[in-house]
Amino acid sequence: MFPDRSVCKAANVSYPTSEQELISAVSMATIAKRKMEVATRFSHSIPKLVCPDGEDGLLISTKYLNKILRVDAQAMTMPVESWVTLRQKIEEATKAELALPYTPYWWGLTIGGLMGTGAHGSTLYGNGSSVHDYVVELRIVSAGGAEDGYAKVRMLNETHQDLHAAKVSLEENQESTNDATGKCNGAMLVASTLMNTAFGLTNNGILLTGYPVIRFQNRLQSSGTCLYSPQDKLIRACSWDSRIKGEFFHQTTFTIGLSVVKNFIEDVQKLVALEPKSLCGLGLYNGILMRYVKASSAYLGKQEDSIDFDIAYYRSKDPMTPRL
Repeated sequence: MFPDRSVCKAANVSYPTSEQELISAVSMATIAKRKMEVATRFSHSIPKLVCPDGEDGLLISTKYLNKILRVDAQAMTMPVESWVTLRQKIEEATKAELALPYTPYWWGLTIGGLMGTGAHGSTLYGNGSSVHDYVVELRIVSAGGAEDGYAKVRMLNETHQDLHAAKVSLEENQESTNDATGKCNGAMLVASTLMNTAFGLTNNGILLTGYPVIRFQNRLQSSGTCLYSPQDKLIRACSWDSRIKGEFFHQTTFTIGLSVVKNFIEDVQKLVALEPKSLCGLGLYNGILMRYVKASSAYLGKQEDSIDFDIAYYRSKDPMTPRL
């Protein structure tokens, strides 16, 4: 179920295990004039980008397109298939003493999904925090004409302008009682717990004794272990797993250029000064997450150095209940 409470439906799902099988699936769907969307095993995107229009579309799963093709330590490159997760890529890169810098903190994302949605970490240093700005070559399978067998394979690298176009496609009781103080207390508990546990960082594998924390990337990029939790009747499943009665939230995100972002932050501070308890509901979901994003050469990337603001808030599964 997506945040708008809708359920994504499709007529069929294809599970290609190779590029040739993927080409065949795309070709047959193109001939039949069916709409296609790509789906992953985890599907962590909040927008329902995976849903084909209506109920007659085709979902193409990348579940078995999950191989790291090679690691070139000298060239510092790693060709991978689209379903390889960020966790896999980081683990393999570490073995060659390589790193993919400034990635999103959640490692359950796939490389194809990272690129398709413009996912990023936070920095203005170097190439910036957008994963797609570290892509040097891209192999794409798309619908084609009869002359292409109804499926076209394109290989793009840094000498092709088209690479810039392709690498980015893109709690309840306190609600019910209007208990603003309870929400604020809960928000403070969330913030203090995260800070006191250093967001999971340690210096010795047990405790955080001080900063800086220096480790290989695969020992720092730790958010996402719930994806691989034991089969323990979902006790340690991710909190938003649709199989349990867990979190159900909505998220608002927007980008503001560095040249004017100070004005926005000051406006938010003024709102809090007017009514200190007004934004406590956001604190229950880690407050307002701010991430730096550098201007990108990708056509759908950021046009200037900016800050992304992510705001998550409670949303009831009951459409008649107002948001928190």
